[in-house]
Amino acid sequence: MTPEENELLSELTIIIPTYNRPLELERSIEYWRDFPLTVHILDGAPKPCFGVGEIVNNIANINYHLLPTKANEKFMQNYAERIIDGMSLIKTKYAALLADDDFLRFRDCVSL
Repeated sequence: MTPEENELLSELTIIIPTYNRPLELERSIEYWRDFPLTVHILDGAPKPCFGVGEIVNNIANINYHLLPTKANEKFMQNYAERIIDGMSLIKTKYAALLADDDFLRFRDCVSL
């Protein structure tokens, strides 16, 4: 990537809501770890897939947040609350909401 593309990507935060899907998260983490952007994973599962905070091996740009569904709470209510919580984590100029199995092809969209 060019320095300009790196600078543009550094202004992007990706929010990934998920629910107890560790394999999909591992694949997402491997994909996003080398990009100069910020990722916040918002897991609604009852137990964490990873340690809360920066992801394993100190991948500084990927953060894991456990926001479990409460007893008698509807799944969509928890999903909405996770998205609202995720919005407060955004400190960059741009943001994207992606599923845990979504990927962006930056080569196709960075050169605007």
